[in-house]
Amino acid sequence: MRGLQDERVDLFTVLPRQEMLTFWERLIQPHVFVALESRFVYLASVNRTRIYWNAIANGQFILTTRAAYEAAGTHDAVKDTVTDDLLLAQAYVRAGKDIFIAEARAFMATRMYASLREIVAGWTKNLASGAPLTAPPIPGLRAVLPWLMWLPALCWVVPPVLWLATGWHFAAIATIASLATWILVYALEGAPLWYALLYPLGSAVVAFIMIRSAWRGRRLIEWRGRSYRA
Repeated sequence: MRGLQDERVDLFTVLPRQEMLTFWERLIQPHVFVALESRFVYLASVNRTRIYWNAIANGQFILTTRAAYEAAGTHDAVKDTVTDDLLLAQAYVRAGKDIFIAEARAFMATRMYASLREIVAGWTKNLASGAPLTAPPIPGLRAVLPWLMWLPALCWVVPPVLWLATGWHFAAIATIASLATWILVYALEGAPLWYALLYPLGSAVVAFIMIRSAWRGRRLIEWRGRSYRA
């Protein structure tokens, strides 16, 4: 805590290594992480940001000072949302506080979901509720964004389908380039590299979850036996 005070950081959050132990975790989770990280390619842009919709925090680890926490309204300010970590970070920025995010893969590991059912339920809860909050407050954008999140998955799914169906050379080149990309992704995530061969399936499942989140998550959020009205 003294270090935070010395560096004038009011909220410190980290991104740990995500443990993936089952087939579905290893197949799907890297695809979701890539989709989320595409919004924050330059992670340092979050640090000490003054743009509230550019602020994020990871609920798996948040360290803060009491004074800053109370100034931002505590969790009482975000009690009506399931994306409380994200909105808490934005509340800090709105209150003029400094936030800082860092990679911590070498020091901390967490496991988000342990089964396909948990993965589908968890990301259905989070994606449609959280992703729009990181977009600029342009009229209508946040309302339509949940319905557009799945479209990038077509870039991964369409080329191999076209290659198999037509033998089109450009589709073959795109498929090979995609495979190389996913080999790198799975290597960085610590998952067996042969999962990269199944990248079209992983992308298709994530696209389904995103559509499901847009359809259900904005109306009725279900998690761990509880239901929340959005």
